[in-house]
Amino acid sequence: MATERAHADELDTYVNELAHHFYMGAALADADKASHYCQAAGERASRLLAFEEAAVHFARSLEVAEQYGLADPQARCDALIALAEAQNRAGDTALADANFERAAAVARTLGDGERLAAAALRAGPLSYLGIVRANRTRCTSWRRRWPGCPKARTPTCAPW
Repeated sequence: MATERAHADELDTYVNELAHHFYMGAALADADKASHYCQAAGERASRLLAFEEAAVHFARSLEVAEQYGLADPQARCDALIALAEAQNRAGDTALADANFERAAAVARTLGDGERLAAAALRAGPLSYLGIVRANRTRCTSWRRRWPGCPKARTPTCAPW
C-alpha cells in the first residue's frame, strides 16, 4: 500500500488508516497485515487512553484472525486479553468479563498458567489508577479449575 511505503519510518502516525484499509480489504488482500495493523491501532488507542476505540480495533483484529484462521492460540489469547482489558477500561464490564472468560478458556486449553493468571487478575473493578482489586470470585473459581495455580494469597488477590 502506498501509505506503508511513503511513511515507512512513521507508521504509528498512520496506523489507524492502515488498520481501516487493510481490515476492509482483508478478504481480498493480506489478512495477516489487517490483523497486525488492527492490533497495532488498538495498542496505540490504549496508549492514548481511547479505550472505546481500542476495543473496536482489537475486536477487528480478532475477527480477521478468526475468520481467516490466522492466529495461533497464544496470539488469540493475548488478543482476547487486550480486547477485554480495553472493554473493561471503557466501562463495558459485561463484554469484558465474557472476553476474559474466553481468554481463560484458551489459556486452559494451552496449559498456560501465565496467560490464565493475566486473564483472571486483569478482570476486576477499575479506578483511574487501574484495577482496584482482582475479581475474588473469578480468581477462586479459576484457581479451583486450574490445578497449577498457587494456593497462597497474593497482594493482587487480597483480601480473601
